[in-house]
Amino acid sequence: MDTNSTGQYNVVDARSVTEEFDKLFDKIFENKSNISVGDALRYEGWNPDTLLKQIVEWSKFNYFYATTSDRSSLPLLIAEYDQYKFEGESDFMVTDQRGYVSIAHCIAEPISNRIELGAVVTSIDWNDECFCAHVAGQGRVCGDYGITTFSIGVLQNFLENGQFNGTLSRRKIDAIKYSEMAVYHSISVGFPSSFWNTNTDIIYRTEARLGYYPVIDTSGKGIPGSPAIVLMAVTGDEAKRVSGLTKDEIYDEIMDVMRLWYGSDIPNATDIEYYDWYSDEFYRGMFSNIPLNLTLEEKENLAVPEGRLYVSGEGVMVYSTGTVHAAYCSGIDSATDILEKKGLSERSTFLPKCEDKTTPPSSAYSMRMSLITFIMTLFSLFLLLL
Repeated sequence: MDTNSTGQYNVVDARSVTEEFDKLFDKIFENKSNISVGDALRYEGWNPDTLLKQIVEWSKFNYFYATTSDRSSLPLLIAEYDQYKFEGESDFMVTDQRGYVSIAHCIAEPISNRIELGAVVTSIDWNDECFCAHVAGQGRVCGDYGITTFSIGVLQNFLENGQFNGTLSRRKIDAIKYSEMAVYHSISVGFPSSFWNTNTDIIYRTEARLGYYPVIDTSGKGIPGSPAIVLMAVTGDEAKRVSGLTKDEIYDEIMDVMRLWYGSDIPNATDIEYYDWYSDEFYRGMFSNIPLNLTLEEKENLAVPEGRLYVSGEGVMVYSTGTVHAAYCSGIDSATDILEKKGLSERSTFLPKCEDKTTPPSSAYSMRMSLITFIMTLFSLFLLLL
């Protein structure tokens, strides 16, 4: 916990509670029951009966999954963590001024004339012979196979609105219905100058209302020439509430929090920047997560093709849910499958390989897709995670 300028909050050493949570969290991976992460933690002895324990759990779980442990599936969590055996757990901050999306631009450059941006697909249909996408203002675009890289949220909208005009199996319908998009807002708040403790990277605030702007992230301070910017994060139900506010209303709430912590004399923020992924009809959330109502088998079924229709993207991957490299691997997997079905398997040899020998077998790794679609998937996810 961080010392605060107003002196009205107690400073608490949370290391013992954090170590307790980490120890119990490691133990839940031995539990093979089909239960929630929260139930598994309680089984091991975790009891978040204090505000400090609640904020520790929030910072260790909600912060990364944008939902609570009680709403999250233990089997899906375990399957996802298997990937860290060979990918590692390190996180890195991108400081390239061109932005993370520049990587996608570079990869896509050789085929940029074959990628059409800004086109809106209103519905899709397929049969045993071909696949067609209905594009607003352009009519039908057809091919031998069709690959969607829509987010889980968009797939759910297509399903609800009858925009899938083909035969979907019950298992595919259930897999889409029971999947879930995480709602997460990362809000950048700019100030004319820094006034916070420069010896602290992240401040976690304990409030009676858990999840109300609980994080003040000043980790950008170590970057040379870094401006006076802090990051505020809200997740889950609180993020959905924030999505319904205006920018001015969010600004006022954030300034109230900053003044409570640092005093009434701090300068006004110069601006706040965020993107409302939840309200955007082309995303309906920030990334997919591990909902309690979704089984591991149903998650794997997301990647199983339905005749000429392939579903790809980070949301269909079991072992790297919610990440850019999940989209990357999903595209590569599906590329190989389609090339093989078209009798062009030799063309797949130039594709990088994602599957590791230590990875448990899964239909999510058996599906393949075209290189172009893999790049489009990457492009969508890079934009999604900016």
